[in-house]
Amino acid sequence: MSESKYPLSGDMSLIASVIGEEKARKLMISLGGMNLYIPKADTNTIKYFYYEVCYKNAKLTASMAHVSVSRVYKAVRGSDKAEETDNTEYEQQTLF
Repeated sequence: MSESKYPLSGDMSLIASVIGEEKARKLMISLGGMNLYIPKADTNTIKYFYYEVCYKNAKLTASMAHVSVSRVYKAVRGSDKAEETDNTEYEQQTLF
């Protein structure tokens, strides 16, 4: 990655390393001043990485999602009762 003429600082450089500098700057313009909380991967996200990204490799999924291998197996088997009983619906909003 080349050095930017206008480097980002702090947390925004971390975000830019994940989503890209242009999108990080757009995020700053769109939501500047807002505090964001980014939760750990939920059961559906773990399942997505397990099946779609890591091709059923539990160790790789655990590493990418920053969870334990047993947490991956629980998510895949559907035995995570706490998240299964939560029927709260959330509205997804588009940032870009």
